[in-house]
Amino acid sequence: MKALAILTSLFGAFSLSASASSWMHYDQSNSPLPSNSVTATLNDGAISWVGTDEGLVRFNGTDWEVYTSETSQLPNNHVQDIHKDNQGNTWIATYSGVLKINLNSWEVIDMSNSPIQSNQIRSIATAANNTVWFGTWGNGLISFDGQSWELFDTQNSDIPSNGIFEVSVDNDQNIWVGTFNGGVSKFDGQTWTTYNTSNSELPNNNVRDITIDHSGIVWFGTDDGLARKTPSGHWDVFTSQELGHAIHTVHDGIQVGDGHLYFATDGGLVEFESFNYTVYTLQNSSLQTNNLRCISQDHMGNLWIGTGNNGVTIFSPESTLSVDEDLPTNFFEPYPNPTTENTILDLNSDLGEDFEVMIHNSMGQMVYRNKVKNFSSRIYPIELDDFPPGYFSVSIISNGNVDTKRVLRL
Repeated sequence: MKALAILTSLFGAFSLSASASSWMHYDQSNSPLPSNSVTATLNDGAISWVGTDEGLVRFNGTDWEVYTSETSQLPNNHVQDIHKDNQGNTWIATYSGVLKINLNSWEVIDMSNSPIQSNQIRSIATAANNTVWFGTWGNGLISFDGQSWELFDTQNSDIPSNGIFEVSVDNDQNIWVGTFNGGVSKFDGQTWTTYNTSNSELPNNNVRDITIDHSGIVWFGTDDGLARKTPSGHWDVFTSQELGHAIHTVHDGIQVGDGHLYFATDGGLVEFESFNYTVYTLQNSSLQTNNLRCISQDHMGNLWIGTGNNGVTIFSPESTLSVDEDLPTNFFEPYPNPTTENTILDLNSDLGEDFEVMIHNSMGQMVYRNKVKNFSSRIYPIELDDFPPGYFSVSIISNGNVDTKRVLRL
């Protein structure tokens, strides 16, 4: 295993919280981001992952940790997708295979140890049966059920292209595949159904995003705007002509808890509420650029918007926004610290009865996680006997707030 270099920057103590604004920004001028070209984001509780074309970043609201192929097991510095599966594993898709991060280890999957014939992985999705689907660039679609691999390409299936931009799974467990120059295909396990510009109202055959909303409507982000298809087969199309802005390529989409949908495009951020839409641009908002590439939502409801050349912008639909809560979060004190074996967390009165405890080792791997309900004691014991010597980050999350402290195991 390569030695892992972790950068916990001085910027870790730098707060971008704002009580009167709904926008904030991280780029290379105010954070350790290895590049301002952000290609993927994922929010997992209080942890945010940011993928760039020069490495991967993990941010816990206070500290930044940077991983590159030179200093870690990251297969390639160009990250293309970050996915959390049903079993708690985090998958990092890169130009040189995928990195699987679980509770105990980091595992690289590439051409050397799997049937994957293209190391460039563009998208990852998981079905309800825990089968993982990989969209490759040039080798079609690949599934892995934990035991066996299966390849779907233009030679052995009706998939319309071997260049895959996006993979998504709907509520009926159909696999949707957005392709390069082949439109979009739905695979029900037996049959492929393809929609393209010749047999549907799809505006372009390059389909980069597939977002499935709570009503079962499938949204397609293409190189010429958005289209949505209802379960009854009705199509609505939104190109730059309908939206009234210079929007052509739609890169990523998400539906949030209130039902609104947001899309990251090359012409700004598009918000849909039913048939009504709003476009946020450099000209009418605090966006730093109209060139947006990816979008995700954190545990506080903030949207993390990756840009093509200006880092990551964080946007709250509410009137206030904070990623470090801007509230007292002194939930606990570890004692003893340093420790030769076990430690206890001395809980403060600010902490409620329901909380979550997470521990990450110095490589960013989660080694402990426990959701606590109706806890009445002021002491929470942590057994470190089986942990190797080194620093560990202990976090307690409660009511959307997080407190993280480092513990040294001697």
